[in-house]
Amino acid sequence: METFVNHKLELKGNHSKDYFLKLSKNCKDKRLAWRYHAMYLSFSYSWEEIAEILGVDYRTILEWVELYNQCGIEGLDPNRPPGRPSTLTDDQIKQVKETVKQSPRSLGFKFSNWTIGRITNWIVDKFSVKLCAERIRQILHSIGFSYIKPIFSYIRSNKTDKQRFLNEFMGVIKSNETFVFEDESTVDQHPTLHGMWVLKGIKPKVRTFGTHAKRHVFSGVNPLTGDKISMVTKRLTAEKFVKFGELMLEKTDGSFTLILDNSPCHRARLATEFFEKHKERIKVLWLPKYSPEMNPTEHVWKDMKFDVTHNHMFGTANKLAWGIRGYFRQLKPEKVKTLCSVDYLFGRL
Repeated sequence: METFVNHKLELKGNHSKDYFLKLSKNCKDKRLAWRYHAMYLSFSYSWEEIAEILGVDYRTILEWVELYNQCGIEGLDPNRPPGRPSTLTDDQIKQVKETVKQSPRSLGFKFSNWTIGRITNWIVDKFSVKLCAERIRQILHSIGFSYIKPIFSYIRSNKTDKQRFLNEFMGVIKSNETFVFEDESTVDQHPTLHGMWVLKGIKPKVRTFGTHAKRHVFSGVNPLTGDKISMVTKRLTAEKFVKFGELMLEKTDGSFTLILDNSPCHRARLATEFFEKHKERIKVLWLPKYSPEMNPTEHVWKDMKFDVTHNHMFGTANKLAWGIRGYFRQLKPEKVKTLCSVDYLFGRL
């Protein structure tokens, strides 16, 4: 069969040949399956050849391609409302960009986040143009948007305090002093839920007693060497913190700088007395208030919960404690250095 090189179809979407083949095989609507198959064939044949293979007029093939290029996968659905797909002008797209950049509530809306549906409704109200969800996504990507999870910005944090801490911390690094970031985390026996791979048609369930049993974890990490120290306890108190401090003294050679947040157990009388008693070996550097993001140990907690409590319930709180200890036993120095790299701290301000 002769190939019409100049008449190959140009699909503007990012769906693959295999994706269209899978859709065409699994689709129960014969008319829609026919369109999926045409898109599949477009990767190998010209539109004249596809028309001949499917036994339809070539203008029908071109119409299907135009629908896909305008509205993506949804545009191929023959059950969509009739009519030519709507478009936005360049000026209207600029208005979409300026609007979505802002918080909805700052514009007077009664919701806090933009969704595809809400952007669609705003475009209808503003321009009387109805676009499908896929086309909205294409527009957002084309003007520089991506869908990501934000991070917290603590209102009470003080920029001057953060800079003070970074200056002192840089002095510790330049002097080649040993330093340890310390932090605590509370881990519930009640499991945390996270997305997982399952066979299609199966709704995964995670067993739980629904109890509030928990364990507390003290951890200290050295981001430069990858060394780590941990201790699991039933209570989060100043007494337990002092016990963990003694463990750090036992496991660490010589003197070191201990970097702490302003937790009550760190500021308690017992802790103050402990620091005074061991001032020849421990120098305390306080993190700025309301700035948990400046403690790299937070990344260890996130990784620990992913490995230990996501989608799994331990039968007892003691078994949960053993699960936590097992995580720290297998935590290699290389991973600690990757999780707790301090390089990002100097881009926080």
